[in-house]
Amino acid sequence: MYHNLLDITQETYILAAIITKHARQDVEQRLADQETGIGPMQFGMLRLLRHGPQTISELSQIMLLSPATLVPAVDALEQAGLVERTKDPRDRRRTPLMLTTSGAALLAQVPPVTTQDALTQALVSLDEEQRQQLLTLLRAIVRHFPDGERIIEHVATHIHLPNESTVSSSKTQGVK
Repeated sequence: MYHNLLDITQETYILAAIITKHARQDVEQRLADQETGIGPMQFGMLRLLRHGPQTISELSQIMLLSPATLVPAVDALEQAGLVERTKDPRDRRRTPLMLTTSGAALLAQVPPVTTQDALTQALVSLDEEQRQQLLTLLRAIVRHFPDGERIIEHVATHIHLPNESTVSSSKTQGVK
């Protein structure tokens, strides 16, 4: 079917873009339904800040975006009262961002994923072994990217997914 690796690469780009588009639409819809006034990137920033204060530079490294891209989004989150800029008592040059009570309340009302999401529905069509294989292959690809191992560790730590050597039935709970 494929003549060379470049054909596989091209199809992978296209399929990844389609998955990303559906995921973004699902998040946008949830944010709009709850009348949050924020977009998916800002929602992602809030989700990262729920684990503790981070600077714009630290967020940019995790999100793989430039700090300049994040500054307007942070300004809007700060104006909305969802984050606040703080001072690091150990290093006055650092200005970590901290989730406010309002930011935490917004996160509590908007789940990051639901059983109605397009990707969740697609994953339902796979059996547990196929879902594990998919995660294993995606992790193998990400490992080859710059900071890939750090990214995989961050995802496992902050999203509470088991590593690929652990098979857990908790992934499918609530989804039949």
